[in-house]
Amino acid sequence: MGTKSMPAAWLAAAAVAAGCGGGGQAPEPERYELGPSRACLQQAGVRATTRGLDFVATTALGGAMRVRLPTDNFVDVSFGEDDPEAERIESAYRRFAGRSIPIDDVLLRTKNVVMVWNAPPTPEERDTLTGCLEGPR
Repeated sequence: MGTKSMPAAWLAAAAVAAGCGGGGQAPEPERYELGPSRACLQQAGVRATTRGLDFVATTALGGAMRVRLPTDNFVDVSFGEDDPEAERIESAYRRFAGRSIPIDDVLLRTKNVVMVWNAPPTPEERDTLTGCLEGPR
């Protein structure tokens, strides 16, 4: 990951925290959805696409997106329709990871969302993404 784009990552994280989800305006949703979460990221200037996903992400019934952060790290974000589906997605990632991939360093699950990072995320990268997880509008 390049250090010259780190200030851009901090700006993106600040924009996300200020303008999308997690700002304390609305109660925490029971589950997150692809559409509003993707829109929040794009509004914050973060690239999010539904192309180039890994196999497990393509099986998510709530959809999935690949998010490329200004730091050159990326994450596949899978939306289960509910918590049990998110558990299934997480289990599939763990099964396919094998012993050579430090899955605990790159996998994060919150509610119905499973995130698998290309490289372990920094706190700022994680905050950028989780700050834009949004529920139904």
